[in-house]
Amino acid sequence: MKRLFNTLFLFLLGGMILAQTSGERCSDDRAYLGIYSTSVSEEKAAILQLPQEEGSLITEVLIGGAADRAGLRPFDFIYGIDEYRTSSRDDLTDLLVKYKAGDQANIHLIRDGRPMTINLILGRASDSIQRERDSDASPFLGISNRDSDKDDLGILINVIDNSTADAIGLQSGDKVLLINGFPMIDWSDVTTAINDLEVGNEVVVTYERDGRKMEASGRIQSRERSLEIREKRESVENAFFGILSQTISQAKAKKLGFENAFGSYVSAVIGNTAAERAGIMPFDYIYGVDEYRTGEGQSLTNILHRYQAGDRAVVHFVRRSQDRQVQVTFGNRDEARREKVDECEGPYFGIQSSHSYVERTGVSVKIIPKSTAQIIGMKDQDLIVRINGYPMIDWEDVGTAIDNMKVGTNIEVKWIRNGREMSGRAPIMSYCQTKTNQIVPQTTHEDLTRRAPGGIDLDNVEVVVSDIRSEEAVQMSRLHKVQLSAHNQINMRSIRIATRPAKGVFQLSFVLPEHGRTIVRIYNDVGRNIYEYYTDSFTGEFKDEIDLSQNGIGTYYLHVQQNGKSTSKRLILRKG
Repeated sequence: MKRLFNTLFLFLLGGMILAQTSGERCSDDRAYLGIYSTSVSEEKAAILQLPQEEGSLITEVLIGGAADRAGLRPFDFIYGIDEYRTSSRDDLTDLLVKYKAGDQANIHLIRDGRPMTINLILGRASDSIQRERDSDASPFLGISNRDSDKDDLGILINVIDNSTADAIGLQSGDKVLLINGFPMIDWSDVTTAINDLEVGNEVVVTYERDGRKMEASGRIQSRERSLEIREKRESVENAFFGILSQTISQAKAKKLGFENAFGSYVSAVIGNTAAERAGIMPFDYIYGVDEYRTGEGQSLTNILHRYQAGDRAVVHFVRRSQDRQVQVTFGNRDEARREKVDECEGPYFGIQSSHSYVERTGVSVKIIPKSTAQIIGMKDQDLIVRINGYPMIDWEDVGTAIDNMKVGTNIEVKWIRNGREMSGRAPIMSYCQTKTNQIVPQTTHEDLTRRAPGGIDLDNVEVVVSDIRSEEAVQMSRLHKVQLSAHNQINMRSIRIATRPAKGVFQLSFVLPEHGRTIVRIYNDVGRNIYEYYTDSFTGEFKDEIDLSQNGIGTYYLHVQQNGKSTSKRLILRKG
């Protein structure tokens, strides 16, 4: 795409020179259409489903010219005049040489994917005027390009604070697909779409976030207005609610009975904040503030941006299947009190993933010896369904339930064993009290040592480890509902995958210097979870045996989560 950018720049530069000097260099009867345009690459033509790549994509229609009078628009793709067609030898300028000002002509173009012909009278260079606007009259969306190395539909963006994009709910990392219905393939498309607007016009942005297609709209501001808003907001403290939360999948929302799938599931409440004073608790599901409701294009964070410290509001949430509301007075971030707890002194239940797939809702576990989990009678392969009355859908729920406990308070657990519901209760111990040395998983799985029919020969295979791209993470989310991270948020060191031909398995190892709750998963390229490990306290070298050979040559994804951060890697198995 760098080649495309250079081509666009040179072509636009040439187009501007032609537009500015043609009236001086050419006679008054030279035919002039009155547009700025650019060529398109073969890749872009294919994405737009154009009949040919040779042609001119309009980027601006000059005021008063032939194109303006005839109703031509930005993003129209011109490929012919009368019986003449653009080609690798003849561009639009070459075709116009055949005409004089005042001639009538049929312009052949593609608009919104449909071919059409517009009859017009060609004008002179002096007919056309380029639009000039001051900064307070220039539309400003407030996004910047996050990833220039791309060649598909959509632009990954960063959002500028207090801009139009920020106001309508766009977030950094979103992938903009359409602006006012026009496909966004490269940055020149964004420029064309925004320049076609006037300050105060409505802008509609279709974008993708976490694999979901969304839409946001609002009145576009000028750059000057964005700066005024920023200066005003910087002089007033934003509202601080005081929760840690997570968004959840639609499938999880359905299991929990939430009608609105776009709210925030509280995982912790920060001390001395509006949330604590209002009695908000972990596992509360917040879906609205005052008249505002969360939705595809509006998260709880977006809603809270409307408020300032000291404002009063009504927060709407679900607690234990009951709709509730509470009045809050928002504070500021400086008031928050965060207690630092030594990891060794923190609550430690003593469970990790059993690596078992289960049909029903719950979390299948393996029990750490001498832990609270063992004391209450739990065994390997038990399926936890509730902790302290809260439903356990996934490991995030387990972590929330345990992390919010005090050492010495009773933990009440319900689990399923062989189809029978069981329960247990005991004071939860700390990690130090448990005195477990099983931080590094040494589990051996009999099924891992068996080779499936058609398994690959480990004496002749290699594994290539690399980072994943943002587009790859988005595609896995959209197609297979697997959440990967293209950003290395965890300091994961010395990652290595070695073959163990004698056992028919691979050995995965890496080092995590930080300490905390850790989840390790491996997915195949169709999103099936083929390996999972969990522990609520881990640091140091991770090492375990994994059977990737049963799934054959191909691409896999390693996803590691620790303390709310994550890192993903691409694993490619290929013949050596």
